Amino acid sequence: MNWRGRPLASHEVVLNTIAATTTTTGLKVQAVLDSGSYPTGIAVSREQLAALPITAHSVHGRWNYSITPAAIPAGTPRADDRAQARAQTLAMLADPRLTGMSSHAFDALRSRLAPAQEARAEQHRYVLRGGRRVATTGRSRALLSDSDEVLITVIYLRQLCPQKVLCDLLGINPVTIGQAIKATRQLLDEEKISITPAVVRYFTRADDLRAWATGIGPAAHVPPHPARHALTDPRLTGMSRRTGHPA
Repeated sequence: MNWRGRPLASHEVVLNTIAATTTTTGLKVQAVLDSGSYPTGIAVSREQLAALPITAHSVHGRWNYSITPAAIPAGTPRADDRAQARAQTLAMLADPRLTGMSSHAFDALRSRLAPAQEARAEQHRYVLRGGRRVATTGRSRALLSDSDEVLITVIYLRQLCPQKVLCDLLGINPVTIGQAIKATRQLLDEEKISITPAVVRYFTRADDLRAWATGIGPAAHVPPHPARHALTDPRLTGMSRRTGHPA
């Protein structure tokens, strides 16, 4: 009731209005702004969800339940650790062997798309605001930067792996990955930029791509690229794949 008819033009206005509220018992309401960063798009596995201390209620337990506060199990990665691991994975994916271009060429591609990405982001923010810019606080909640979105799109368009592998590598849910690739592909099309597919390897498991890129551990499940595999069909080449001798 305190803010009825009052434009909530900033977080400060919201906080001050809440703080001016008194309960029916005469207590003052406390309000603070949490400036923490809570990124969207983080993937949660079924195992992680099953491990939560959730107790379903007797009536409609799927919707009515209690979550018991519990100590974080030993070995559970913190948000900062996950962010650092994601940054290391993105640096790995920027390997010229994966992107198909030199670091200089890739930086040039990022710079070329940056203005269009910022214009798209500002348009999105305008729609969410429903109009003019207002004062806000807090940090960005995006898991992927504009440069990161270009990188994962290049990896995907190079046909090195399916989107699921990118989700597993980065710990990001499929919706976020899919939206990033879709938006960046549109910008590439508008700029008439084509990405040449790779024809050597196709990674169906995140561990295999990581092992190949880092050289740590064997990439035991790396099938040949689908297109190359089809073209080496013995019915086309006249020889067996195993020996290379006439079939």
